[in-house]
Amino acid sequence: MAGNSAGTRSDSSDWSALHSQLDAFRKEISAHKAATVGKQATREQARAVVQQYFRLTRPHLSRLAFADAELAPLDEQMQELLRLANGVSAKPAYIKAMRAARRSLDQIELSREMRLGLGSSTASGDQPSAVERAIIGTLGALLPGAALGYQQALRDIADNTRLSYRGVAAELREVVREVLDRLAPDADMQAAGVAIEKNQSGYTQKQKVRHILRSRGLTENARKVPEESVRLVEELTASLARSVYVRGSISTHVASPAEEVRQLKLYVDGVLGELLEIHRERET
Repeated sequence: MAGNSAGTRSDSSDWSALHSQLDAFRKEISAHKAATVGKQATREQARAVVQQYFRLTRPHLSRLAFADAELAPLDEQMQELLRLANGVSAKPAYIKAMRAARRSLDQIELSREMRLGLGSSTASGDQPSAVERAIIGTLGALLPGAALGYQQALRDIADNTRLSYRGVAAELREVVREVLDRLAPDADMQAAGVAIEKNQSGYTQKQKVRHILRSRGLTENARKVPEESVRLVEELTASLARSVYVRGSISTHVASPAEEVRQLKLYVDGVLGELLEIHRERET
């Protein structure tokens, strides 16, 4: 147990270090008087930010089951920062790259916080984590049936003898649907003037997430992570529904249904955490 705690502290330090280094470099560039940045020490500072991300912070995010597609924008922004540091580059180009990187970090922040709360309790069959308990408690007051469905999904995920995870995926998706329908009923969407998208028979889950968070005053950037997460919930649920559960000779690099459903649960917890306004204390 102590080893896990030490690992978490190390990962948290890696995350905080990237923020600190990026902020320090932003101040350095802001104070720079010339139109171009050629000073070796300043360029080395930029390289240190990139190294911190790719060598330490990104592996931390991968351990939290962030997909490559989720990290792709930040990857590109860090690569651009390295490209700028490898030559004499314009000051405005640095400022643009850092602003974009900071926006990406802010978008990742909520999902990272929720995933940190999950730990390995469900996978090991232990008691629910703090975040899971908070979700169960909030759902219990709002939608008791959904709370039971979520708890059943936790038990099923912890059952290593399962042959199929199709029902687990459907259960988790249904919990999200019930919450969205409760917080953003069709009548409210219509009253707000939200139009049904072309070729859709009703409002999409992404539209409902956007409506709920917009009504709370969240910025477009703050809405991106939960909107993307609910899209991924749909895609992973469909993928698990199509899966062949006896994989036979399929190569080992293909994710197993158990791994896929755990990935799905991470996205579900992120969406529910935002919709139900479940917040964890920021790490110091």
